[in-house]
Amino acid sequence: MAVFVRDSEPTMPLATTLCGVELEHPLMNAAGTCKTAEQAVRFAESAVSAVVIGSITVEERPVNSGNTYASHPSGSYSLLNAMGLPNPGSAYYREHLPAMCAAITAAGKYPIVSVVGFSPEEYAELAELAYASEAWLVEINLGCPNVWGDGGQKPIPSFYPEMIEAIIEAVYDRLDPTRFGVKLSPRFVRKSVPSSGPTTSRTCPGSSRAATCGAKSSAHDAATSRAASSSAAFATMSSKTALTASSTTWLERQLRARTSRSRP
Repeated sequence: MAVFVRDSEPTMPLATTLCGVELEHPLMNAAGTCKTAEQAVRFAESAVSAVVIGSITVEERPVNSGNTYASHPSGSYSLLNAMGLPNPGSAYYREHLPAMCAAITAAGKYPIVSVVGFSPEEYAELAELAYASEAWLVEINLGCPNVWGDGGQKPIPSFYPEMIEAIIEAVYDRLDPTRFGVKLSPRFVRKSVPSSGPTTSRTCPGSSRAATCGAKSSAHDAATSRAASSSAAFATMSSKTALTASSTTWLERQLRARTSRSRP
């Protein structure tokens, strides 16, 4: 019988680079797990290389009603959630976000803030708040599918190229940031902005703030299935077509063009 003895534990290089900055490793908490000052301190003391705060919205949002979290019956690490972006809102973060970012930075980690707006202007407002609070990076969350209000499911911005462009343009107009990330849906479906709405407006379709959480919750409770509710919410929209790889190239071109353009 052969016996192998290791002189030392095997090592694997884990360092990676993000936006020109070297991180100890690529593991960080997912957006949605760090919303409060207390949670930020706990993650700053953890082994993650960066701490993601948010996603945050302008208005305070409660968690969706009903069953919002599930794991695979096998007990594996496959998890699903439909939380609905619960967070205390921008008023809370104007008071606490600077200290949250400072605590993360003091621990030798990078603070990342994920933002979600219901119009391009709200995305820009929240991105400005994040950078003013000394966030190292802002994540523009365009892919959350679990936001309900106004009688149904809100549109998912990453399905609308025009909406993506309007949001990115609004952020650049307000900040001209040197770096930010864009979170897209894992499944791409191209949709057209409804013909009934103004295509040149910077207000996303169905984008009024979710101030009436009761209406959102009742709509969510009344839905017999998410698929049926989703179909109803998009009934007024143009028929969808598969988004090919060329659409991803389109987004990359838009980002590169805005990153490289010079400002007066």
